[in-house]
Parts: sequence; structure tokens; C-alpha cells
Amino acid sequence: MANLEERVAERIAEEFHVPKVMTETRRKLYEGELLTIEEAEGFLGEGTFEAYFYAHTAVEGLWRRCGNVAISHMVEVGERANSLDFGFVYVIANLLHDAIEDKSNVIKDAYEWAEDIRARFGNEAARNVATITNHYAVLIEDIERITIGTPVTGYTNNILLGVLESMRADAGESISTRFERHFSILGGIIRELNIDEINKKISRDNRYSLFDEMKSRAYGLYIDDIFDDACERHELGEEGYDVGVIVKGMDNIDNLRTMGLDVPVMEKTLGKIETFLRLAEEFKGYLSSMGEENERFLTVYGALKEQFVEQTIARRLAAGLLNDSRYGHTLSYLDGRINDYTTRFGIDPVPIAKRLQEQTRPLDFEGVR
Repeated sequence: MANLEERVAERIAEEFHVPKVMTETRRKLYEGELLTIEEAEGFLGEGTFEAYFYAHTAVEGLWRRCGNVAISHMVEVGERANSLDFGFVYVIANLLHDAIEDKSNVIKDAYEWAEDIRARFGNEAARNVATITNHYAVLIEDIERITIGTPVTGYTNNILLGVLESMRADAGESISTRFERHFSILGGIIRELNIDEINKKISRDNRYSLFDEMKSRAYGLYIDDIFDDACERHELGEEGYDVGVIVKGMDNIDNLRTMGLDVPVMEKTLGKIETFLRLAEEFKGYLSSMGEENERFLTVYGALKEQFVEQTIARRLAAGLLNDSRYGHTLSYLDGRINDYTTRFGIDPVPIAKRLQEQTRPLDFEGVR
């Protein structure tokens, strides 16, 4: 056990404590330029260029909310899987994990993208990518497009249910059957929406919306699905049973690293990761009850807990360096979160803060305001 813990701690330190060097190839990646075979496989490993090219084409022109091109996120989570020697299957799943969700406007798109991945990369890759695709989010964003501008009133629940049923009919029998569980669960979420409470939240934050509420409630179910899939595949004796858990964990690590200083955005990001960590702890218990320890899972789980604390401290340091009274609420919020997380996970924040301060380059923060 001690040897496993030491190996996990060493791998986390090697992979997550040292900032990535800004090479010319990484600059190309961040600017969304198409990498050569040699450059792409330098990040992702031998034989990965076809999947990289597919991912690049699928999300070309798309940007993440943090301001990075979409492909940079997909490559970097794949790169981490490669550098941690998780294996080709995990690299490909990490690389393609956003391909379906980012390109699907309706649930039929998600089905067709999944079938295209199946045809190009095989059944295992298609299943892995489908497992980590948030189909609830695809459905909710389609409803949002259809009902945009509709006032949130006492009739909203019935309006949304009517739209959902129309979407189910438009999808066709084979697709609606394939996603029957998602349609049914989302219908239950819509029925339970408390419109008065949602309007109160909107009045406090005009960036909040009815659809944020729906996505928040559906996210926990989506993460449940990923862990349920891992347990089911484990019971069947499948070697790559943990792919969905590993990919989503690494996805969350990168989401933490690109999180800004906006409190509502931080609350949303941290809330999602808290949900994942809660279920990850249960999954760890499940494996332990089987007398098993999974080094891949323990590495990602340990790194995510550490990054959860580290990236919160990093934002506290950044907000403090700005020395701007407008960040008073941000500082108070982050102080509370740091105290909570370090206590909950038993992580000493002092070495983390010291390491971050040593890595921080002197900047003219007066010019950042």
C-alpha cells in the first residue's frame, strides 16, 4: 500500500507540479493551427494523428469560455494521459471527449457523430466517447434555442415539456429509443422546476437562467451515469472499465486550471467538481470492497483533489496581487473555499502556496485592472 501511495504521489508531482513549457509547437496548438504528424504525436503518442486530425476538424473555429481554442483543451488532456502512460485507449478517449457534445445542436447530431466515431475508430472508442458525452446538456441547449426569449412564468414547465415531446418525435423512433432514458429523466427535471425560486435567482444574478438550473440538476445525473458505467463494466471484467471516470477526472483538472476570477463561474466549476469528487470517493470505496486498487484512478483522483485546492489558492494569490477593492468579494469567497477544501481533503495549503509564489513571474498587475 505504501509503495502504491508513493508511486501515485510521485506521478502527481511529476505531471502536475511543473508548468508546461511554451514551445513553438504548443503556441501553434493554442492558436488553433493544424499540427504536423510529428508535432501531434509528440504530445499524444504514436498512432494518434488520425484521431487528432478528426478532433481538430470537428471543433475547428470553436472557442472555450476561458478564451482558449477548443482543440487545445482536448489535446492537453490527451497529452496528460499519454505522459502518465495510461495507454492508447485512454489517450484517444481524452482526445475525442468533447467532439460529440461540442458539435451537436440536436440529439440526432449526437447519435450521428457517435456512429461516425464508431465507423472510424471502432466500437470501443465510440462507447467510451458516448459515455463521457453529456447528452442531457445537448437536449437542454436544444430546448434553449427553441424557446429563447420566452418569459419564465407559471406556464413554463408545460411549455418545456411540450417542446421536449416535439424533440422526441422529431428525432425519430430509433434515436428517441436510444436516448429514451435521457428524455424521461429530463422530463422529470422539468416537472420539478420551481419557477418562483428560479426567478429569485435570476433577479440576484441576471446572467443566471432557467437553463443553468436545468443543466446544474442534470449534471449530477450525468456524472452518476459515468460511474454507473464504470461499475457495470468492472463487474463484466472489462479491462478499460474506468475510461469514463479517468477522462472526466482529467477534463475537470484542466477546467480548474483555466478557471478565471469570476465568482459565479468559479461556483459553477467548483460545484461540478465537488459532485465528481463525492462520487469518486464512493467509487474508491466500491473498488476497495472488491479488494482492488486502481493506480490510474488513484492518480487522477489524487491529482484532482490536489488541483482543487491548488487552483483555488492560485486564484486567491492572483486576486490579492491585483490589490483592487472590486475583488473583495472574490477574496472572501476564495478564503472560505480554501479553508473548506484543505480541511476536507487533509491537504496542507502552505507548501502549495509557496510553490505557486515561486513559479509566479513578476507582472505589472497595475496594468491588468
